[in-house]
Amino acid sequence: MRPKFFVVYISPNGSTRLIADVFLQQLNRSGQQVTSLNLADHLLVPDFIEEFTDTENVCLLIGSPVYRDMAVPPVMDFIHRLPKMKNAWAIPFVTWGLACSGIALWQMGKALLEKGFRIAGAAKVASVHAMMRNMDHPIGEEHPDKEDQKQIIQLIDLLVSRFEANEMKALDLETLDYQSPEMSGECKSRIGKTWMIVPKKIDTNACTQCGLCEEECPVQAIVLDPYPKFTNTCFDCFNCVQLCPENAILPARSLEEIQANINKRINLIQEKPLTQSFM
Repeated sequence: MRPKFFVVYISPNGSTRLIADVFLQQLNRSGQQVTSLNLADHLLVPDFIEEFTDTENVCLLIGSPVYRDMAVPPVMDFIHRLPKMKNAWAIPFVTWGLACSGIALWQMGKALLEKGFRIAGAAKVASVHAMMRNMDHPIGEEHPDKEDQKQIIQLIDLLVSRFEANEMKALDLETLDYQSPEMSGECKSRIGKTWMIVPKKIDTNACTQCGLCEEECPVQAIVLDPYPKFTNTCFDCFNCVQLCPENAILPARSLEEIQANINKRINLIQEKPLTQSFM
């Protein structure tokens, strides 16, 4: 029996949205019922959850960028807001900037299982690193590319065929726990702890109070009073830092320092494959 598909994501720099759009386009091509939600549209979340929970047969595709080896707080908060589900399937997916995909898929999968979902599949997709996207040749340049997107299309086509043939199989959660035991254990020890936010200062001489940072923040974590102030919903996507036309938002650690640490991590971990689907 065909379910109704719901695609939910947040995408500060556009990579996760691109993959969500690939899911949406392929589902539409195959004639599926599908509804989508960008979690940046926070006012739409309550109505979306109501529609979702009122639908008997559902499949939730939920996407997050990987930050600090984890799924970002808005995505986990959305999962935690869902009621206990019956006869529901889920497909977590993540985009990651080649430093480490961490335990984000396992983390999302575990939370979904606790809400009564069965995991139909999952995917990690290589993307340009969010902290480097303004560089001439950033890490992950050109990802997600056509080959990355092809894997997502194949994943959806296989899932749709399984649903139509009534041959769905639940994915074992441990399949998504693919990091080394040491790294996995260290990442899991951070689950449930306060998300540490990089302190930021405002150069009030440079800031023109244009409001672009407030407008572009995906979680409404910035208010002008009269200069930008940050709330605890910030998860350090650094959109504000990278998009500020006056370079007036100054993180405690410079982008150059952050980028150097990212490069070290990439060389140390060398995670392969870059893009992978799980069924």
